[in-house]
Amino acid sequence: MKNILFILSFDKSVHFDVSKLPVELIKYRYPKEYYKIENGKAFPMMGRYVDDLVKLWKEIKNKSKS
Repeated sequence: MKNILFILSFDKSVHFDVSKLPVELIKYRYPKEYYKIENGKAFPMMGRYVDDLVKLWKEIKNKSKS
């Protein structure tokens, strides 16, 4: 299966409050390829397949054990 990224249309009410987070943490958790940061809020613009997220989380967990 080939992974294809595509732009999703999210409702404007879907956002994350990032106003109290340090800039470096915002950049890490909400990369600009996937989120639009505006007025202390992160708005999702792109998504990932669940299988890809699980794989990514496993990789991150394994790296943290090293």
